[in-house]
Amino acid sequence: MRDRPYVSVIIPVYNDPARLRLCLEALDRQSYPADRYEVLVVDNGSEPPVRDVLAEVLARRPHVRLLEEARPGSYAARNLGISEARGDILAFTDSDCIPEARWIEEGVRALRNLPDGGLVGGRIEVFAADPARPRAVELYEMAVAFDQRKNIEVRRFAVTANAFTTRGVVERIGGFDPALRSGGDHEWGTRVWRSGYPLVYAADAVVRHPARATFGEIAWKMVRVAHGHHALAERRPLLHRLAEWPRFLAPPFSVLALIARTKELEGAGARIRAGVVAVAVKYAWSWARIRLALGLTVEAR
Repeated sequence: MRDRPYVSVIIPVYNDPARLRLCLEALDRQSYPADRYEVLVVDNGSEPPVRDVLAEVLARRPHVRLLEEARPGSYAARNLGISEARGDILAFTDSDCIPEARWIEEGVRALRNLPDGGLVGGRIEVFAADPARPRAVELYEMAVAFDQRKNIEVRRFAVTANAFTTRGVVERIGGFDPALRSGGDHEWGTRVWRSGYPLVYAADAVVRHPARATFGEIAWKMVRVAHGHHALAERRPLLHRLAEWPRFLAPPFSVLALIARTKELEGAGARIRAGVVAVAVKYAWSWARIRLALGLTVEAR
């Protein structure tokens, strides 16, 4: 057992104690040896604080450490977790995720197959609260959210809902950009890739993620994503930024095509409902991007 590398699981949380409890319960059931991993929960300004809401839950789990990061943003929280981690392997997930029993085992296995380290992105399964009666927004999420294989193989990053790397990689390229509210995993993964490290998709390292259920939830997500896209765009030349404007107004044809061929959506009605959400989501993002590009304020957390 002692030849297993020590793993630090890092989980940022903001006002999500109920789902964090489920996440911690899932981490209790890992097949990986219990004395070879720790869990670092980083409270990112929750009200009330996690230490008050889940005091008993945390007290029963000596392998869980609670940290607090006052600076808003999940990437600042993850950086604090990295700085306090004891493990040679760093595993990232989110408070609303439910890791399957072999999640750490399979993520570590994939990472150890990379001689000099790198970045492993595991599979993220999106599920509806009531699979028999999914809402329109849930159907949309089930079709388009978290395509981790494409993220790894095409976009060259892994979303931090399910990612593994080594301490050595972080020490070489640095941590996440805390100035970003969204897109920091993309920016960080790009640095990993450009530094010559391999990126690998691990289909057997699985976390389950609940689909967002209301348009309000997903609209706020799009505002946060727009902030991240805008912040990254501001670092590029003016001509590159101007070339983005047609994209703000173009219909989401590629997303609609993806919805049309998603096997999990049964029947034309489900695809139409998901497609309507896709159009609304695209223009919620476009509204925020246009306002930000014009220097107007768009609130996001």
